[in-house]
Amino acid sequence: MTYTDLIKALSTDVNCSQTVVKQILENLSDHIAREVRAGVPLRIPALGTFSSSKREERLGRNPATGAPVVIPAKVLVKFRAGKILQDKVEQ
Repeated sequence: MTYTDLIKALSTDVNCSQTVVKQILENLSDHIAREVRAGVPLRIPALGTFSSSKREERLGRNPATGAPVVIPAKVLVKFRAGKILQDKVEQ
């Protein structure tokens, strides 16, 4: 399913315009990013939990040359499916 297909399906399910659904999804994404960036886990009971995890700087290798490369530290977004979502997937 593509992003456009999701917007069409949701707009049909809730009987509102695709523009409104798209705005809601974009705002949801912004709110999730803001909370995760602040280090606060965001729990949506019907969906799951979004959280952050820090990955430290590490040494890697360039696969083409074999030269050592420093891979910078970064913050990862983690998602863990909630029980409601997991149960729906398993049905």
